[in-house]
This record gives sequence, structure tokens and C-alpha cells, in this order.
Amino acid sequence: MRKIVCSAVALLICVVPLFAQEAGDMPEREKSEIVLKLEIAPAGQINTKNSISPGVSFDGEQIADNTGFYLAGEYFYYIFKFLGLGAGIKQQFERHIKDFGDLSITNLYLSVKPKLQLRPEAYGSECKEFVYLIFQGGYGILNNAYELRHGGADIATSTENGLYYAGGIGFQLNNFIFEIVFNVNESKIEGKDGYSGTMDATYTTTNLNVGYRIGF
Repeated sequence: MRKIVCSAVALLICVVPLFAQEAGDMPEREKSEIVLKLEIAPAGQINTKNSISPGVSFDGEQIADNTGFYLAGEYFYYIFKFLGLGAGIKQQFERHIKDFGDLSITNLYLSVKPKLQLRPEAYGSECKEFVYLIFQGGYGILNNAYELRHGGADIATSTENGLYYAGGIGFQLNNFIFEIVFNVNESKIEGKDGYSGTMDATYTTTNLNVGYRIGF
């Protein structure tokens, strides 16, 4: 996680001057926005580290059997014309992960959104186009405990929630948005009822998002 966070911060530092150089010429715009999104994750997988005794471990990725669907709502306030700070909530509906059961997650997060208007000479036109980066960080709540299976047997475990973080890129055409975002949820699985030890689980998806923003 440390490498991802450091990379995101470094990228943000590098691109902010590019976004900022347009700020002086930008007309007044709404300082706040609400964004509603539908997110689709064609693939998803869980990677694990460590093991639960006796002899419960997984090699490679445990793949989702079906497509993941999310609904998300976000609020942003633009402290500068090129930089929004916000918060959001994202609900993933149930999808089945091999050997881990049905997975449903509610993510609560803070977000940073550097934003650049394309074709600045067209400020006065009705068509407004923007590109932007997305950085999200927060906490993921698993609505269902993992139903762990190994070697055809059910494994008695408890599930602990963990961090959520994501990064991606977006495009805005007037009030419609389109995004590609890489998402990570961390969690822990602890053995019980004759099983012991803790396994770290990392759930990753790449989401294709469409949405609509309301500026004010």
C-alpha cells in the first residue's frame, strides 16, 4: 500500500502545475458538485497472504464468477478552480468469489480530483470538456463475512474490515462523466473453532464508470 500511496502523491505533485496553469484564465464556475455514478467491474479477484492453520492457504488469484456492479455518490468542493476535495460512498452489490462466497462491500472515502479543461479557447461554447485524475482513500465495510472453503471443506473464520483506496482517470462532457478506476479493498480473515492464524486478503477490481454531475 505504501508504494501505491507514494506513487499517487508523486503523480499529484507532478500534474498540479499543469492543471494550475489554466486557472488564471478560467471563468467562474460552480464551486461544488454532486456526482452520481454506476460502476461496472467486469473482473475481480482476491489475493491472499499468510495462512490459517492447519493447512489453509491459497496460491494465485481467486476469481469472481460474475460481473460486479456498484452505485456511488460523491460530493466535491473546489478549493481552487482546478482542484476538488470531496467525500463519497460506494456500494458494491453481491458477487461471488471462488472459495470466498458472496462479497458485498460498502466503501466510505475521501477523494482528491485535479481537473483540467480541454480546448480552453472554447470557454464560451456550450460544450465543456474536462479530463481529471481521481484519488480515493477510506474504509471498506464487508456486508457479508467470507464463507471460506478449502479442499472442498468449509473453514470456520471471522472477517475484519480494512482500508479502501483507488486511483484512476476521468473525462467529463458537459455534465456526463466517464471513468476508469483501479480499486483495492484490504481485509483480514481469522481462523476460529479449531482453526488459528490470520490471512490477509486483497480484493482488486478495475471499474468502468458512467455518471452525471450536478454543479452548484
